[in-house]
Amino acid sequence: MNRMKTRTILLLLGLTVLSGAFLTSCKDSGKDIPILKPLSEHLVGKWRWAESSGIKDGTWQEYIVPDDIYERVFLREDGTAQHIRTFDGGYMAMKSSAWTTDEETVTVTISGVLNPVLRLTADEFGFSMTTGTNPENGTAGEEQHWLFRRIDIGEKHPVENYLGRWVLSKTYEKKDGQWVETAAGKPDEAWHEYHEDGFATFHARTGDKDQDSEMYWMVNCTTGDMRWFESTPKEASTANVTIDGDTMTVLYSKSYDPATGQVVEGEFKDVLILDK
Repeated sequence: MNRMKTRTILLLLGLTVLSGAFLTSCKDSGKDIPILKPLSEHLVGKWRWAESSGIKDGTWQEYIVPDDIYERVFLREDGTAQHIRTFDGGYMAMKSSAWTTDEETVTVTISGVLNPVLRLTADEFGFSMTTGTNPENGTAGEEQHWLFRRIDIGEKHPVENYLGRWVLSKTYEKKDGQWVETAAGKPDEAWHEYHEDGFATFHARTGDKDQDSEMYWMVNCTTGDMRWFESTPKEASTANVTIDGDTMTVLYSKSYDPATGQVVEGEFKDVLILDK
């Protein structure tokens, strides 16, 4: 799979998680807007989207983020950033990027997008960007503002529990309403590895034949419904994937038997253990 081509869908994630709106225009008009410096030092930490604003029908309008929408960025000291975002249906996805600051111009660049910093206190980070600019025809874009609030560095989102390499331990098939361990279709070796850059890698070996693949992943942490896809969620493979400590359980309805080359329908379950 062309990794660079498939990254385009999550580029939007980076732009959305740190490129939007906040603070009604000039909410602090006439006041000294606090901006702590150096930016590179005070921006380090975890920030969650709290509110935004933009121009609609000629006036600035505010948007307060509902509690069930989780948009977070973790700016690390080493210049890397971890993004977490809520998609339709409660699905969560992750992305990683780089970030830098320019102290003279008071800007921060994240995921390749330059954003003027409007506010930076111990607890609030506000920035702006212009969207919709078309350099070919000279059409001006619209300014938007976003406000993020600092959250505790130790706050962990449930989607992060999926990160890591999970090694296949046992495979089951439901027969007469009971889960029965089976070796049918089970590879000699297999694992899933979920990365914070939004990709998952899969490996299976049967005899001397290896199968490896890489896809995007997103999961509804409440229901356990997971999607794996190469370019768009509309073409996703799905399964129910849940975490209990160091154990991952994958429920699915179709199993491929490499011995026969046939796809068998039924109720199947894989149990994987976190490789620490």
